[in-house]
Amino acid sequence: MRIESASNFSAPNCASFCAGLAAAFLLLAAFPQKSSAAEMTFAYPALSSSQAIYWLTYEQGLFKKNNLDVQLVYIGYGPAITQAMLSGDLKITGGAAVSSVRSSLSGADTVMVANFFPTIPYTLVARRDIRKPEDLIGKSVGINVFGGTLDLVARYFFRKTVLKAD
Repeated sequence: MRIESASNFSAPNCASFCAGLAAAFLLLAAFPQKSSAAEMTFAYPALSSSQAIYWLTYEQGLFKKNNLDVQLVYIGYGPAITQAMLSGDLKITGGAAVSSVRSSLSGADTVMVANFFPTIPYTLVARRDIRKPEDLIGKSVGINVFGGTLDLVARYFFRKTVLKAD
């Protein structure tokens, strides 16, 4: 993406890690106890702190404690996770909200049950010479994949700062 123009920016306040933890426990409580553990593959789209809740739950044995045999699988970006869900390879995921909503709006059978973050929990990291949004004019920014959450977040940031991305 190339940046064309600029204005003021106010970063969103993102605080909801505890809400995510509570939602994960609610998700666990929603599954009834059975004599044998329910098996499931659970995909996550990023190696980031926003996805840490799934590893914490796994490492602390909370899935097993709630009679769930969970296999955590890293799939690098949301659109691939949504494709895996639509193919039947996955039943549930802890990410891919943007691609899931986009696919649902296009007629796919996906449902978002919960959202852990009421804001966008992303940070723009730049070189030292980039100190304000206007410094991005004429520069390029990197995203992992078009159509994914980071693409949406970058475009949202540019729209909020009146920067235009192409």
